[in-house]
Amino acid sequence: TPAHMKFVYMADGDPGVSSAIAGYTNGAYNLTSSTRINGRNARGFSFINTGGGNNAGYPATGTGGQLGGAILALNTQDKSSVKVKWTGRTIAVGAREYGIRLQYRIGDQLAFDNLLDSNNQIIEYSRGVAGDSAVFEVELPAPLLNQPYIQLLWRYYKKNGTSSNRDELGVDNIIVESQRMLSGPSAAGASTVSDGVLFSTVSVG
Repeated sequence: TPAHMKFVYMADGDPGVSSAIAGYTNGAYNLTSSTRINGRNARGFSFINTGGGNNAGYPATGTGGQLGGAILALNTQDKSSVKVKWTGRTIAVGAREYGIRLQYRIGDQLAFDNLLDSNNQIIEYSRGVAGDSAVFEVELPAPLLNQPYIQLLWRYYKKNGTSSNRDELGVDNIIVESQRMLSGPSAAGASTVSDGVLFSTVSVG
């Protein structure tokens, strides 16, 4: 698992967009059947729920796998802006349509809310044909800045369909860029300083 990130499963099989988190997964990342998360090297990771639940570390109900997404923890204290970039991918198309929606919460107890872009639109990857991808970029809103702990959730959830196989969707190239206004000398090891602004970039997955 990438640093500061955990994969989660939900309380329901074929979880919906508001399904509650039930726990963290701990399965292998190189499995080839049943519900699983696959590591894809330079192409990030992918989620696939199935009707079977016989892979250790990946819970499933009688109706289907419970995979629900990836959580990234961030500290945004002293940041004047934080930008998040990521790529959504379609690995395989199934009869049941899934999506990956970016959500957030402050702390780790509240329900997740939808993160919105500059046009107040939900940030979500919807499946394309196999091999399709799309890049997303969003600035975190002011309430998420200067927080000691926030969570971002890339929620893998069922949108449509009641039978047969599910979409396998992936997340790749998560990059977090932050800026901090400087009032004095910059700290040793700072990424970039330009016109009194400290720029930091972290690649997560």
